[in-house]
Amino acid sequence: MNETLTLHLREQQISIGWLLTCSLSLLLIAIASARQVKLIPLVFLGFYRVQKEDSFNHDSERMSLATFRLLTLNFIIGAALALLLVIDLNAADFKTWLIVFLIPMALLLYWKAGQGLIFAMIGKHPIIRYLKYHLRFAICAGGFFFLTVAIIITLNKSLMEMMFSALLVGFFIMFLNRILKGIITSMLMGIRWYYILLYFCAVEVLPLIAIFVFFGNKLSSFVK
Repeated sequence: MNETLTLHLREQQISIGWLLTCSLSLLLIAIASARQVKLIPLVFLGFYRVQKEDSFNHDSERMSLATFRLLTLNFIIGAALALLLVIDLNAADFKTWLIVFLIPMALLLYWKAGQGLIFAMIGKHPIIRYLKYHLRFAICAGGFFFLTVAIIITLNKSLMEMMFSALLVGFFIMFLNRILKGIITSMLMGIRWYYILLYFCAVEVLPLIAIFVFFGNKLSSFVK
């Protein structure tokens, strides 16, 4: 009895573009680690610690501007890769790639605009420098987290829903971390409570509500 065996190619899990982009992100982390002593412990220490100085006490615990720029690029790439996998890697085209990279970039600009608003309200004040450091470590830690989530999704597609929830939780922790550390630092430095409330409402709450109201349906249909 003759039987014909037909070979079927497995569905492509990841694209060459995704692999190259992920490799670039890992390369950025490797370069940053070579430039910075104990980079990962420093990032997570800075993420949880409320700084009262412009930098940590020892030179080995200070993050250089060049290292921060490398990890900022890693944040953009890691967040984009995670979003791309959540949306649908197989349906990714140039427009989708562009959107997922623009989202974290827009988020960074949004946070920097918030710092600009604080400067406009209270002028030149040491709080600006402290908030800059809080944001710096939040970005660096977020880059590590988003890239890890993207790699986990790639290795195990069955964890997609769990990792999507993890992405939301991770973003919420980044958001809450900046807010709480900013409030604590502001109170320690004697910033008036109504300035804190004005900033919180104008920069952190109202834009998110506006995005949800006007673009909520589009965002929900964009994510599978």
